[in-house]
Amino acid sequence: MEWVLLTDTTPKVPPGRITPKYGENSEYFTIRIRHSGTFVFFGTPSYLGGEISHIDFCNSNEMSLIEIHSMAKEIGLEGNLAYYFSSTGVNDTNALIMIKDDFDVVNLCNFIDENRMVGVFINHQKFAPPSSASESLESIEKPSKGFSHSVHEGLEVRDEVDNTMVREPSKGFSNSIDERLDNRDEADNIVGREPRKGFSNSRDEGLEIRD
Repeated sequence: MEWVLLTDTTPKVPPGRITPKYGENSEYFTIRIRHSGTFVFFGTPSYLGGEISHIDFCNSNEMSLIEIHSMAKEIGLEGNLAYYFSSTGVNDTNALIMIKDDFDVVNLCNFIDENRMVGVFINHQKFAPPSSASESLESIEKPSKGFSHSVHEGLEVRDEVDNTMVREPSKGFSNSIDERLDNRDEADNIVGREPRKGFSNSRDEGLEIRD
């Protein structure tokens, strides 16, 4: 059985609203496509505006990137399109995975929910270039390079300061201590070994006068 397009211009539809009763082990599922809107990024991506289309009776054994393109064309979409599917729920844009090839389409089938539905979001180049959307989505998982560099630079500066403090004490301080020790040694030598001549002479003169 071939997939069937149903449309709904109301964005706030319950996820399982028009899902056929496929059965628990069915190979069929529904793709809920959010399109004709635009991605915005305020810390996390969100999809604003647009419409919702449902593709019923998609066969998990026959899905490919060409099929996704055909669905978009059936909806009436043209131009350069980028496709993303949600790995955390049909309405959730916090964990989108870009569909680049057939492997990604097969991976999409691993995220079919309990209603036999998966969410797909289409980015239109005329609203926002797919490359910029892709970079913005990737930036959520990668830390800022500038912040990383500042951390490393801070650690390097700290290491330099620690090394300087531990291995190179202040030369001025050490010199002043050495000078004081030298002066003290000189004073000890003067007091212990060479009594003052003036005092010795006056004593001898006193003894001579007494005699």
